[in-house]
Amino acid sequence: MAGDPAELAITGTFNEDQLGDILVAGSAQFVGVYGLVLVEGAQQSPNPASWTVTEHEGDFAVRVNFEDGAVEGGSSDDRLVFSRSGEDAFGGDCRGEVTFDGKAGEFGAQMDIDDIIGTLSGDSDTYFYAGGFATNAGD
Repeated sequence: MAGDPAELAITGTFNEDQLGDILVAGSAQFVGVYGLVLVEGAQQSPNPASWTVTEHEGDFAVRVNFEDGAVEGGSSDDRLVFSRSGEDAFGGDCRGEVTFDGKAGEFGAQMDIDDIIGTLSGDSDTYFYAGGFATNAGD
């Protein structure tokens, strides 16, 4: 995007045969790790030297209800919080809300009965962040 003070992107690829079976009933707890980069001050100055850029990572857990699509959970220190109201069932594709240190954003994910992989992003007049997460089925 020409003229923007910064660009930040997360991307990944996987083959369709890497996704396993998708649950359509019940719920599961997933635990994993996340990482993100938070940039503050970019909207106030086009000079990257004046921005505050911090990297963050940690562990988290989420519970997914496959019947109604609800997702809730986050990091043990409550810095990262995931939420998705039970709108409808989904088949491996999920989007919802996320906050990091109270800063609003969204997540997008692909999942099967064993794993979730996804992206995190958020922005406002004072910050933007982007990152990713990966999980494995927990308890």
